[in-house]
Amino acid sequence: SPSSNSTISITIITVNFPDTLKDSLVINNLTVEAEVEGEDSPLKTTTSIALSVGSPPQDCPSGWPVERGDITQGPNGATSHLGKEAIDIGGSIAGDVVRAAHKGTAVVRYGDPTAGNYVEITTLCQGTTVTSRYLHLSSIIIGNQDVSRGTIIGNVGSSGRVTAPHLHYEFKDQGLNMAPPFIPKTVPEGCDGNCSVTIP
Repeated sequence: SPSSNSTISITIITVNFPDTLKDSLVINNLTVEAEVEGEDSPLKTTTSIALSVGSPPQDCPSGWPVERGDITQGPNGATSHLGKEAIDIGGSIAGDVVRAAHKGTAVVRYGDPTAGNYVEITTLCQGTTVTSRYLHLSSIIIGNQDVSRGTIIGNVGSSGRVTAPHLHYEFKDQGLNMAPPFIPKTVPEGCDGNCSVTIP
């Protein structure tokens, strides 16, 4: 905690949003920098912030695709997530239902040697086309169709190349971070084996 002679400066930044951002979810990184006596360089921390402007359409991913589990690999994890915005959700969840994290158009695939049985759901999020992926399913209970957030799409399994039943949940190739507000908790980037994050 600050001592009696510590000084904390806070700068309030006012942003005027153009009309093109009406009814949008604005997401950016916020960096806080502090000069500390005795330290050679300023201390910095960065976090992701989100600001709703108006009433944005709820097409972006949110929530968890399963009701319980342990995060066993995070984004950019060394085992199989290098360069991917993806998490693995494991634990004793084989057979648990998997739900769509947002509305969109679903495409189903069966028998991929690596991904196994999987579903991809594509939507618009902040004006960008976004695809979420749900891999290694034991079963898929939808077809190629439009789905709503919360629609049951299948069950956790071990199809494809896996060492144990789990759900691989990924945002594919569109620059969306596997981080709040698109998932409820922050998952350490690069974590592998035990990310110390549980669902719920």
